[in-house]
Amino acid sequence: MFTAIVNSSGLASVMGDRLWTSEVSQHFSQLKQIIEEEKGQFVKSLGDGTLSSFPKPALALEAARRIHEAIKVSDGPAISLRIGIHTGKGVRKDDDFFESVVNKAARIATIAKPDETWVSNVT
Repeated sequence: MFTAIVNSSGLASVMGDRLWTSEVSQHFSQLKQIIEEEKGQFVKSLGDGTLSSFPKPALALEAARRIHEAIKVSDGPAISLRIGIHTGKGVRKDDDFFESVVNKAARIATIAKPDETWVSNVT
């Protein structure tokens, strides 16, 4: 599962880098908690986005639903997310994942509209 903050550059320019960095850090902490509660692994953050892995697609979908709900009621700046989910076997090296399964999830996230979760046909 990939998440990406919509218009993060615009938000950063309005808020300033220091405040925006703090907000993104809090956002990632919130996502990590939800992901882990749904038995997922928060693999890494990538600029304004995240990569996570789940043992079952249904858990990723539930995490995505909960993430969207959580950011709606957040006290921070109004953040919208795009989320993409793809299912498959990735190559795991240390605490990271590689291969086409990761690339497909990232591409799916980029075509989702703000506040949407898109899934691949495989999922």
